[in-house]
Amino acid sequence: MKYILCGLAFLAFGAGSSEGQKSQLSIFTWPNYLSDESVGFAEELGVSVLIETYTSNEELLAKLLAGPVEYDIIMPSDYMVSILTNHNLLAELDRDKIPNLRNVSPQ
Repeated sequence: MKYILCGLAFLAFGAGSSEGQKSQLSIFTWPNYLSDESVGFAEELGVSVLIETYTSNEELLAKLLAGPVEYDIIMPSDYMVSILTNHNLLAELDRDKIPNLRNVSPQ
């Protein structure tokens, strides 16, 4: 999980530093899903991490539909992904900006 979040953080903030980059990573997830260790990369990147939690997928959906909210990372259960997609609430990854994706198993 630590490496996944670190990779997602690099996507959210970009691989290099430049003016105007975000200084906070916003995560919307389940309670107790992330350990302090899993967000330890934030100090290395010089950013803060804001973690908000929800207790059900329906709560996640309601918050996103109520808008305007923006999270860099959300962690829905599998069935909720298609629902979020149908509501146009997810951004597609630009795989050209993830050069190390080739190191991730397709499975």
